[in-house]
Amino acid sequence: MPNQSNYDLSFQPKTYWDLRDVLTHVEAKIPGKVRKELIKYALQNGETVPLEYLKSSLSAELKQSIGSIDPSFLGGEFLPELGENDVIIASINLKSTTSDVIAVIARLTNKGIEYRVEDEYMESYPEGEEHYKVQPNFSKEPLSFKELINLIDNAREGGGLIDCAKNYYPEEPEEYYDFATAESAFYPQLRDWYDESNNEWLEEKLELKRQKEQDKKNTQKLPMGTRSATQERCDELNRGGVTLTLWKRTIPRLPQRPKEFKGICNLYDPMP
Repeated sequence: MPNQSNYDLSFQPKTYWDLRDVLTHVEAKIPGKVRKELIKYALQNGETVPLEYLKSSLSAELKQSIGSIDPSFLGGEFLPELGENDVIIASINLKSTTSDVIAVIARLTNKGIEYRVEDEYMESYPEGEEHYKVQPNFSKEPLSFKELINLIDNAREGGGLIDCAKNYYPEEPEEYYDFATAESAFYPQLRDWYDESNNEWLEEKLELKRQKEQDKKNTQKLPMGTRSATQERCDELNRGGVTLTLWKRTIPRLPQRPKEFKGICNLYDPMP
């Protein structure tokens, strides 16, 4: 877990619907990852952005045109269309071939704020199936930073929205440690939190990998004629009267009893 002292876990936005800042509006209402980056770059450099690119959902023609350049440019463009009162409070960006995006969405209602999680394959799931577990799914006020982290980390079995994918590839940590990253228009520390979490995951997996490699080398160095002591073997010998302590030790292979000692208790045998 990231160092909590570096983060304000109690931070809570005043609202999700003050979108007067144009960059906040783009981050909260534009689902496409590459499109968001291009729009923000253009606006920050005083360039004009075509109106059709500022809509929450692109036309089929524009999607086809953008996808023909590179399929990864369409990441996020196939999320379900946002409603008028919907805003994206967090985006989970995946390093998949098509740069898929998972969105945490807040909707303003007469009773308060409803939350849901959606990805770009919602139409393919069986009807009525709850693909994501969203807790909380309702609040009167915007979530605190800690509550948003808990929502993201528990929305899916196997590690939440961030760790779920990379946990399928524990043997290739260098390649998959940052498979999923996060960003938000309303929680400025969200990206850093999960970047730090990903780096910690990488260090843990690399250490396990080093330990496995070292154990493998140690096993290969075992001298001929010895075998590793197991707890089961020690228990078996202890029941016969020999006391052994199992701690990275080996039991020498016992010499065969000479024929002339047949029927005589060998000194290597356990006490009767």
